[in-house]
Amino acid sequence: MDISIGITGSLSIGFVCGFLGGWIVKCYGEKFGLVSVPNHRSSHSKITPHGGGIGIVLAGTIAGWMAYTKGHDSAKAIILSSSILALIGLMDDRYKLNVLVRIMCQFLSVIIVLLVFQDAWMSGKNIEAYYNYIVLSCWIVGGLWWINVYNFMDGIDTIAGLETIYILLSAVLLGYNGNWVVWDWMLTLAAAAGGFLLLNLPPAKVFMGDVGSTYLGFMIFVFMIETAAQNTLSIATWLILCAVFVSDATVTLLMRIISTESWFKAHRTHAYQILAHRWQNHGKVAILVTVINVAWLLPWAWVAEYNKRYWSVIAVALAYIPLILTVIFTRKRYIQTT
Repeated sequence: MDISIGITGSLSIGFVCGFLGGWIVKCYGEKFGLVSVPNHRSSHSKITPHGGGIGIVLAGTIAGWMAYTKGHDSAKAIILSSSILALIGLMDDRYKLNVLVRIMCQFLSVIIVLLVFQDAWMSGKNIEAYYNYIVLSCWIVGGLWWINVYNFMDGIDTIAGLETIYILLSAVLLGYNGNWVVWDWMLTLAAAAGGFLLLNLPPAKVFMGDVGSTYLGFMIFVFMIETAAQNTLSIATWLILCAVFVSDATVTLLMRIISTESWFKAHRTHAYQILAHRWQNHGKVAILVTVINVAWLLPWAWVAEYNKRYWSVIAVALAYIPLILTVIFTRKRYIQTT
């Protein structure tokens, strides 16, 4: 009974915060300079308020404090580090900060979380110290990349909200182990994304902005680290759940580097953006991504989670290969028409 009440409260708080935050920015965003003006790299055609993800941040912060009151000792550090990212994201939505400033703040937030959850990556005293430094470096790079992947992939209506709901609900479905605190936090954020989604359906009335996308990317990274430290959900499972975003962003970056394009500049040549332009419909792309997530990736995530050892590696490979090939094919075939 207590769990049911907890679920209801989490979903309600998350949904209301997500919707109200988006609605307030929709109504008053232009007054405070929180607007996205279309340009040649945009996938939208009219001036639209952005920064609506601030309601998602509020929901996540409330859930974090509730987790702390229930004995989640690391919640304070998570709230601090995620708040740093959210604030920087909001300032970037308003003032367009220097990329180095954003990266340094992301680095600080990732380091805080990795220090809190050392059990997720530290191999023990009997392992050479340099090995732990190598693993730590990989986690830092992976965390920074994932935060920015979420930002890169929030380029058309609906896609980031639906992806958040899918990843977090799937994680709860596959990993819930009776300790409700962490999973309750995930549900709150999933519900917040759902509330915001009502205002982000095509044609979007408000965009999530960097305040929402970088925050969500970071929080998913936090949940990945924490569940790995607790041995409740494997890294392989998380990699599969996040495969659509990781594949599109990573392959696109590599292909731009190989073709000597200005890979560090904003663009609209991700596979999802190409399809949205070709189909002239953001909703169809979001539906396609959701179908891939549920029909293809979720079953492979189950295989990885409940068939450990070499099966998890095989599941990751089989989940990613078709997605990588699809991104390559989409870019090579349609890139000239965008």
